[in-house]
Amino acid sequence: MSRELTTNSYAVLAVLDALGGGSSYDLKLADQSYLSSFWALSHSTAYEEPPRLEGLGYLKSRAEASGRRKRRFDLTQLGRDALRAWADTPGAEPLRLRDEAWLKAFARRDEAGMQERALACAELSGTALEVALRNQQ
Repeated sequence: MSRELTTNSYAVLAVLDALGGGSSYDLKLADQSYLSSFWALSHSTAYEEPPRLEGLGYLKSRAEASGRRKRRFDLTQLGRDALRAWADTPGAEPLRLRDEAWLKAFARRDEAGMQERALACAELSGTALEVALRNQQ
C-alpha cells in the first residue's frame, strides 16, 4: 500500500482535524459546509480514504459506543504532522475553475457575461474564506 498522500487525503485530514474527528458520514456533511465552495469530496473519497489513511498510520478509528456504531476516525500524531507540513508548503496546482455559465458566456463571446461570472466567482471565493474561518472558531 502506498504511503503517498493525495490532495484529497489532506482534505480528509483537514476536515477531521477541524471536526475533532468523525465518521465518513460526518465528512460528507462537513464537505457541504466547510469545503463546498473550494473543494469537493466525492462520496467514494469520504468512505474509502479514511480506512486507507488508517492503514498508513495517519488516522486511528474506533466504533461508536451506541447508535449505529459508525467508525469514528481521529488523526494520529503522524497525521497531524503530515497535515501541518503539507499546509505550510505553497500550493503546487494552479487554480482551476469549472463554471458552465462562464463557459457559455465565452462561447457567445459575451464579455459582459464573462466579467459578471468573474465577479461572482471572486465573491464566492471571499465567501468561502469567510465560511472556512468562521467554522474554525
